[in-house]
Amino acid sequence: MKREPRYVLEANVARRINYRLARKGWLLRKTRGQYQRWQLGRYHVVDRGTGRVLADHVDIEHMAREHNALRPHEFLLEEIEL
Repeated sequence: MKREPRYVLEANVARRINYRLARKGWLLRKTRGQYQRWQLGRYHVVDRGTGRVLADHVDIEHMAREHNALRPHEFLLEEIEL
């Protein structure tokens, strides 16, 4: 039986990803400010121990699917920034 599409808020997807990344000691962070967003993109991955940036310009929907944080019938609902 095919399931109906379900939309998940961006913040909830980030929370699910962080739960899975915590095992590796990593953290998905949302950037703040224009300059930081220009440098790192909307999301980036940081090593919790060293604070070093491991990945920038992260596509969270792709990362969520890689780490099984989104099921096949779930889709990302991006938040609008004002």
